[in-house]
Amino acid sequence: MTVTVTVSSGQTYTVSSGETDINDTVVSGGILNVLSGGTIINTADSYVIYLSGGTASGTTINSGGSEQVLSGSTASGTTVLNGGEQDVRGGAAINTTISGGVEVVRPYGGARRH
Repeated sequence: MTVTVTVSSGQTYTVSSGETDINDTVVSGGILNVLSGGTIINTADSYVIYLSGGTASGTTINSGGSEQVLSGSTASGTTVLNGGEQDVRGGAAINTTISGGVEVVRPYGGARRH
């Protein structure tokens, strides 16, 4: 199943195994949780994305946004804009572009760029 959602302030939205979301938007105060087997593509993030074993590609992290790449997760092609943060905590971040933002790689996390 493929869907597109806007995650509003105060809302938590979960992408479960077998689900793919394309062009989601996470506004300030919204939380997107991607479980193992779930996939998000081209997400615009202005608050929090938890990759809880899931996969993300093409995410743009805006000011005030955070992408938490947890154990078993993979984030590829992420762009971190000014005021945004990618926090790699046991997962893998591949080909992240830092454009004024921050990437933090914690113990057991991995990051690779060309």
